[in-house]
Amino acid sequence: MALVACKECARQISTEATACPGCGAPNSNMAQAQATVAVAPAKANYEVLLLSIPAVATLLDWFWIGNMNLFQSPGNALMLVALATVLGSAFVVSAEARALGMVTDKAKSTNGPTAWFFSLVLLWIVAYPLYLYRRKAYGVPNRMLVGLVLALVFTGSQFVMASSIEAKKAEVRNVFSGNATPEASQEAAEPQDNSVDKLVDDEMAKYDVARRNGSKVAMCVHAGAVAALLSQLKDEESYQGWKHNQRVDCKAAGLPFE
Repeated sequence: MALVACKECARQISTEATACPGCGAPNSNMAQAQATVAVAPAKANYEVLLLSIPAVATLLDWFWIGNMNLFQSPGNALMLVALATVLGSAFVVSAEARALGMVTDKAKSTNGPTAWFFSLVLLWIVAYPLYLYRRKAYGVPNRMLVGLVLALVFTGSQFVMASSIEAKKAEVRNVFSGNATPEASQEAAEPQDNSVDKLVDDEMAKYDVARRNGSKVAMCVHAGAVAALLSQLKDEESYQGWKHNQRVDCKAAGLPFE
């Protein structure tokens, strides 16, 4: 609380007083203060949602898609996450730009809502952090640095996941193109000059090699082949042991097992 002089009698009065207690004159200082008090209109600010979209998408890449096997179509899921991220952030950017009253303005280097929407759809990794920078011209914080980090991390996670999926597909193709499937091994194991025992030994050796190399897909295939050959030999105890190995290895490789 401050004191000011009454304009009528020069007596010191509070700025919060409505009138002078000495002469009764209205306190013009308070009236002026009330007249000049203005509440600035709240700026539309969707930055929490804008920054959350790529962050959540990155978590989905690692903790959802990263735990999928090939039969769950991780490639399609990865594409869906990318599409949702691009379109979702484009819609939010367009909505905020409209709420802020953005227009195409060369002086401010800004575009209108529609232009920003298509910029993100066509070149998301560039337009997303750029928008978070250009919005500062309309009184909202510049979040370009955070946006750039999120854009790079999300794009990197998409690339890593896509590479991992392709590597897994290549591993499966190599195993099944270079080695017999359990069913084919069973057919090949029909007694021909009593070579079934040798085939069992060969498949067990291949299984050991796959185990040392850490190839779960190859371990699944060779365990199945050994089990199929042991079935031909009527060795029930060994057969059950190798079926168990096949079940565990196929599950670890993300391959179906019946």
